[in-house]
Amino acid sequence: MNKKSFLICYFAFIVLLLIIQVFAFDLFSFNTEIGNRIEKVFNGNKPQIYNPISDGIYMQMIGFSPIHIVLVAAFVYFTFKNVKILDKKFRFFIILVTILLVLLLAGLVLFIVLKPKDDTKPKNNKPVSKKEEKIEGIDIVDVNSKLRPLAISINNTPVAIKVQQGLNKAYIVYEIPTEGYTSRLLALYKGEEDVKFGTIRSARHNMIDFSYESDAIFTAYGWSHYAEDQLKSGIINYVNGIAGEGGMYRENPLDLDYEHTVNMNTSTVYNYARDSKGYSLESDNTILLKYNPEDVDLSSRDGSMTANRVFIDYGSVENNFYYDGETKMYKRNVNDVDTKDFSTGENFTTKNIIIEKISYYPTDDNHYWNLNVVGEGDGYFVTNGNAVP
Repeated sequence: MNKKSFLICYFAFIVLLLIIQVFAFDLFSFNTEIGNRIEKVFNGNKPQIYNPISDGIYMQMIGFSPIHIVLVAAFVYFTFKNVKILDKKFRFFIILVTILLVLLLAGLVLFIVLKPKDDTKPKNNKPVSKKEEKIEGIDIVDVNSKLRPLAISINNTPVAIKVQQGLNKAYIVYEIPTEGYTSRLLALYKGEEDVKFGTIRSARHNMIDFSYESDAIFTAYGWSHYAEDQLKSGIINYVNGIAGEGGMYRENPLDLDYEHTVNMNTSTVYNYARDSKGYSLESDNTILLKYNPEDVDLSSRDGSMTANRVFIDYGSVENNFYYDGETKMYKRNVNDVDTKDFSTGENFTTKNIIIEKISYYPTDDNHYWNLNVVGEGDGYFVTNGNAVP
């Protein structure tokens, strides 16, 4: 082998190693939408809420380590067998580059093995908004009723917002950040009225905490494997439409993709939960918060600030809540479009907004998020055009 052939093969080895690593990263990006996140970072107008280096490339390498080991071994063998054909000065340079490259790859593998677990992963603040609704000074929920609420997973991807239904009948709506810069809603409803909710989406394990604290019957259409494990453990009662439970059905008036078409009726789900799954529909622990039927004036409170517009950015979903001084309600606007109930045409409104500042980190498979929502923290309470921390 001559000098030219050696150098061509040497750098081809390096390129091959890089290609395999890029291939690994591309697979990871495809599965977890990191490509979308990186694009938003480079756009310069979105915060980088995910670290693709420490949580993406490194963790993906462990799956490709056998290939790396074989290639690195072949690379080292080839180099040291043929490097003698080079002159002394250039030979030293090639050997140094080879050693540094091997040490770098070994360091990455060690980083994976020794990397601290979840409690030391990067954490960032991301808001969870919680809405509690009152109409004309009267609570939208019967605080004296022992009927257990339904906690319903609602589709909130931008394309599906236009077919949302039933949210004005919920007494609390949690908006929960999810993977891919999206959010999903969890609507809590209890009452005798038969209400149509839609569209219904699959469960995320973080929703279970919010359902549990209100002793709700969790209702979804499908689940992540993390949510499946928790629900099947018996932590809370649930109805899963994808398993044929709860009488859920599909409607597609706007010709949307299949996953945006599932709806449900509350009376059907209640009846199924009682008659088919044997769940009790009564509980003494269904009301999470203490409700005040009177208007609350926050303007004189310490730290009070004007809140005629509340803006919460989830990435693909940008929420605006605009205060209407006449109705004393906040009107929900998403991505600069007023949101309305598809069935009734009514604007989605809320009386109060609670914004919780939380930290989060990726799950072990890097596809979902773990939200730190248990314990104490900071946030804002918003009502009647004012907010206080």
